[in-house]
Formats: sequence, C-alpha cells, structure tokens
Amino acid sequence: MAHRVRSGTNKSVDTLNGIPRKESTAARTTYSKNSDNESIYESIVNFLASAYNSETQEFLGRTALGWALILSFYIVFYMSLALIYSGMWFLWREVILNADSPKYSGPEDGLAWSPGVSHVPIIDPDRKSTLIRFSRSNDTQTEELANFMYDNFLKFYEPDYWTSANGNFIDCTSGRTDDDIEKVCEFKLDDIRPCTLEDGYGWGDGQPCIILKLNKVNNWWPENYNESEVPDEIKDVWQKNVITLNCYGSDPVSRESIGAIEYYPMQGWSFDYYPFTGQQGYKSPLVAVQFMELPHRMAVFITCKAYTKNMVYHASYGLGMTQFEIISD
Repeated sequence: MAHRVRSGTNKSVDTLNGIPRKESTAARTTYSKNSDNESIYESIVNFLASAYNSETQEFLGRTALGWALILSFYIVFYMSLALIYSGMWFLWREVILNADSPKYSGPEDGLAWSPGVSHVPIIDPDRKSTLIRFSRSNDTQTEELANFMYDNFLKFYEPDYWTSANGNFIDCTSGRTDDDIEKVCEFKLDDIRPCTLEDGYGWGDGQPCIILKLNKVNNWWPENYNESEVPDEIKDVWQKNVITLNCYGSDPVSRESIGAIEYYPMQGWSFDYYPFTGQQGYKSPLVAVQFMELPHRMAVFITCKAYTKNMVYHASYGLGMTQFEIISD
C-alpha cells in the first residue's frame, strides 16, 4: 500500500514513487493575478510619486503657473492659425473667386483695363482651338451644337437665372430711364431672334449664329468717338452711345467669301448696360451674329472687333476683339 507523507519542505511527496506532488493550476493562477495587480498598482503609485513633487509643487516638471502659460500659448497659437486660415479662405472665396466681380478692375491692371470679346460656341473643350466645323446636313450634329450653346451659356439668360427679388432690374428697351448705375438693364433672349434654340441657332440651315459679348471689367465706362474720330470701317453703321461691333474676314480670301452678315438686336452693345460695378444679377448684353452665305467646304477666318474710343486691342489676349474659323461641310 502506498503512503503519503509530508516532507520537510512542506511539499506533498508520493512515498510510492518518491515524486513531489504538483500544486493545483488554480492556485498558481490566483497567485499570478495577485502579483500582476500588485505590480500595476505599484507602477501607478511610483508614476504619481515621480510625476508630482510635493516639495516644489510641480507636476511633470512644471508648476501650475507653468502649465497655465504653456496651455495659453498653444490656445493663442492655434487660434491664430485658425484666423489666418479663415482670412485666406474668405479672401479666396469672396474676392478672388467672387462670381459678381471680375478679376481685373482698374487701370492698375494694364491691358486688362479694357474688355475682351468672347464668342460662343467654342467647340474645343481645352479651348486651344477656335475652329468651328459643322455639317448642315447632319441633323444630329447641328442639334448637338444648338443644345451645347444653350446648356453651357444661353440658358443662364433665362428669367429664372437673373430675376432679382430686390427689383434692381429695369427695362432699357427704349433707353435707360434710371440714372442709378446699381440698376441693371434686362437682357432677354428674345432680343436676339431669330437666333433661338427653337430655330437651332441657324446651324441646320447653314446660317449659324455666333453669340458675342464683352467681358466684364469693373467700373469700365465706354466713351464715344467724336464724329471726326470714327474709324472708316464703321462709319456707315456707327451710332452714338453704342459700342459698335464689326465682323469681317481676317484675310483677303475670307473677306471675299464671308457673304452677308446680320446682327441682332443691333450691331453692337448699348452704353445703357455699362458700367459694371458688381450689381446683383448682372448679365453682359449679347449680340448674335448670323452668317447668311457661308461657302461650302471652305475655311473662313473671321475677326469680330468692338469699337469705342477707349477700347484697347490685343489679338493674343482677346482684348477688344475675338477671332475664329468656320468650315461648313
């Protein structure tokens, strides 16, 4: 029979085999957890003891005043960063990218102190080419051209886009009747008939309408020519208080082949729409130029030039003029 005896070392010994009995796993686990808890507690106590110096009343090496000063510094520092960022954002959003104010606004901008002339459509999405090529017999293409002009530009002249609740629009059909320059003359798409979406802007008939406008320059006032100063090329069509528009072939061959040209609603832009001062809802007036007799399968190079006494011309920058080419297949 086997007998169990207690050894002198307090360990249970199997007298049959002479092998010490193993302690239970639960006992060892409990002991280990207690040791870990004591170790964590001691670590916390040691950290607090080292973090706070009761003699100098410092926490992590700084007094309460020191912590208050450094906290105040970072509060002021990050508030300053926030104010700088907010100021730059406001400057970018409200001044540089302000939809109601142009980028150039005075003689300090050099050549920009004169409006450029823009035309629609520009087919090239990268705006690197001014060539307009179309086939009058291709109904799909001519319809796409008409829709392109309307969707990307002309629809913004619909009343839903320019009607203002503050009543700053006036009817200038018979001339401006209000001297308040903050009042904006209405421009309606009906004014450029027969160049309308319903008529496909003439593309399907081979008589395309090109829409022209003067770019906005803040506080630019057009000036009248004296009668003796009117350029020869517009003497027959020049009117007082109108920025005269003249389109012609850019080279001798184009001048011979360009054919008849019609302008709607007039051959230029009335002074009544100027100056632009950032008025709410302002839309630049338009002139529709319709080419009635374009030749087939021949490139026609066209220049359209605006005339007034204080107009500056620069072909590369499009100041005072615009140039494009049309090929009708």
